[in-house]
Amino acid sequence: MARAHLFEFNDQPWLPDALRDALRAYLRKVSDDLAVEDTIVPPVRDALRGSGADCIVDLASGAGGPMLSVARKLNVRILLTDLFPPHVRSPDFYWKPVNALDVPPELTGLRTLVNGFHHFRPDAARRILDCAVRNGQPVAIFELSRRSALTILTSPLIVPIVLLTMFRVRPVRWEWLLLTYLIPVIPLLIFWDGLVSHCRAYTIPELLAMTAEFPAYRWEAGETRLTKAPATVTWLTGWPASPSRQ
Repeated sequence: MARAHLFEFNDQPWLPDALRDALRAYLRKVSDDLAVEDTIVPPVRDALRGSGADCIVDLASGAGGPMLSVARKLNVRILLTDLFPPHVRSPDFYWKPVNALDVPPELTGLRTLVNGFHHFRPDAARRILDCAVRNGQPVAIFELSRRSALTILTSPLIVPIVLLTMFRVRPVRWEWLLLTYLIPVIPLLIFWDGLVSHCRAYTIPELLAMTAEFPAYRWEAGETRLTKAPATVTWLTGWPASPSRQ
């Protein structure tokens, strides 16, 4: 099945903050429910050990996702970044907008990207890897989206999942409940973006083909099954074959 880079609401700078924040909060809640961090921890641990990095720089963090839990489990410092930083007061968040294609060189550490790589077209995705390599930083990419007939055909199940999730999101925001259960804007937005995410997702051969341009790095890729859902996480890690200690 060929990759299709279709329109996704979360990519648009004009998306109202209330809807963007709702999408982020939903994704974080689902990530917590599925214990995604348990699946991510082993590849992140290997990348930290292999590279010698002592910090995680998370890109396209949204509301934080599973990486905060991953950092706590591994007892490592973390800095969350996003092109559209959320309106939160947290010492874990870098307050300036950070473009994953051009990360400031002073932000050193293992660059992680969870459920965000599919947002980038192939040329831009390569630029993310190139930016890490040029700065000598390790990288770890994780995707729950999967480009297959099964995931696309079952995408309508996203709607009832949203309905079963949003009332459990904390803190409670009345506008989210209104736009979920009275005027179903949020379920339809999340359904569309979820469907498009599956259409955009990269396969392991496609990920490894991108890494062929960077032979000075050690690259590993695989799929790991979630422990609490019949789904898998696709991942890619890379670090200098002869890393200097961070």
